[in-house]
Amino acid sequence: MYLRAGLVSMGLLLLSRVLGLMRESVQAAAFGSTALADVVVTQLTLPDLSSAILASGALSYALLPWWARQTDAGLAASQRQASRLFFCVGSLVAIWIVLAPAQWGGWLAPGVGLTMQAPLQSALRWAALAVPLSLLTFVWYTRAQHEGDVVGMYGMNVVHTGVIISAMLAVGWLHATAPALAVHWLGVALLGAFALRLVCLHARLRRAAIAWALKPRAPPL
Repeated sequence: MYLRAGLVSMGLLLLSRVLGLMRESVQAAAFGSTALADVVVTQLTLPDLSSAILASGALSYALLPWWARQTDAGLAASQRQASRLFFCVGSLVAIWIVLAPAQWGGWLAPGVGLTMQAPLQSALRWAALAVPLSLLTFVWYTRAQHEGDVVGMYGMNVVHTGVIISAMLAVGWLHATAPALAVHWLGVALLGAFALRLVCLHARLRRAAIAWALKPRAPPL
């Protein structure tokens, strides 16, 4: 059993790294070194960057010991509390970005020229919608880590990266003729990728909860 789990985790980790390299290659082939490439990089990385800044891996060191001391009911309640908290924080950040895209564009992509300001601001608005989903994903990812669910942890990254690669392959030809349209469809794909991340994690966590509920327990003494 441990050998199979190790092989699965190693395989998913390797696949996620290969897809990450493929993503960079597809991005370079589709957008090259154009200004739109900078816009696309900003759009696709802002949600995960927000999670890294607002949550980061260090927070898992706080959540995991806390959850380890919880009962089943307490664990579910604390996960809901953490999910609501991070989703609300992400929503506030998203509102800020949507209301002040020019300010955020100056911070994140100062080298983008005036002709690309409109696509950049559109890209930031799309990315802002994904920020709450990214923070919610972080909480559920940490819960999967608590459950030791390697398939859920790495599988969600494989799904996410696969959607982004497919979207860039589909819209890459628009970069010269309709950059705003390319940004629009990449934004749709970004939201879809995070939605699939959450669906994947929710299914894995629900499966773990059902398995735990059905697990035979020793009768009380």
